[in-house]
Amino acid sequence: MAKNVTLGDFKTRVRNRGEFRAGYISDSELNDYVNDSFAKLYDSLAEEDPTRFLSTDDVSVSSGTSAYNLPADFYKLVAVWLLDSSSPTGYKKMQRVQWDEMHEYEYSAPQEDEEARYYLRGTQIHVYPEPGWSGTVRVSYIPAPTVVAVDGTSFDFVNGLGLEYVLLDVLVKCAAKEGSDDQAAIWLAQQQQVYDRLTSTVEMDHSQPKTVANIYRQDRSLGRPRRWR
Repeated sequence: MAKNVTLGDFKTRVRNRGEFRAGYISDSELNDYVNDSFAKLYDSLAEEDPTRFLSTDDVSVSSGTSAYNLPADFYKLVAVWLLDSSSPTGYKKMQRVQWDEMHEYEYSAPQEDEEARYYLRGTQIHVYPEPGWSGTVRVSYIPAPTVVAVDGTSFDFVNGLGLEYVLLDVLVKCAAKEGSDDQAAIWLAQQQQVYDRLTSTVEMDHSQPKTVANIYRQDRSLGRPRRWR
């Protein structure tokens, strides 16, 4: 069950719990604290389980064009897939090439996507080497966390547990500004307990625990860089 709260009500909770005067910590400063704490938790949960916030974007690759814009809300990359109707799964995972490795390869533009790799530069994804083929690349990524700035905006995070974590993290920031180290330590301890409960919700299917990723190809050989001729 969602436990929605508006930003204005949430800030009131912070002030009531910590007894912080409005004149001492302004609304705009409190907004910054809330969004910073929200982003902190978002990062931690995404690191624990990238699929929690997973989004996808399909990129149409054209022959002769290597650079394509990433989604406007792109934050962190999870994986890149090449849609392939001949594959049993309908796609195959693309390997990344580091920009400082590209000079190690000698190639002519391939006419097929078999050798395709990718790298990120700024706000774009690059297919390498420059494709001599056309197809679809699926980018699996974590979108940027939402920034809350309007008091009337309603939000929730992990069924209320996330809200409690963010509230405690904001209280720690407020206590640090006030110089209340003892109180900050109490809230930090409470925050850790809430975080432990949050991370316990990451593994939803306990009958199928997390596994080690298979790094072998179907022929059981380790993947390795190959020279393009």
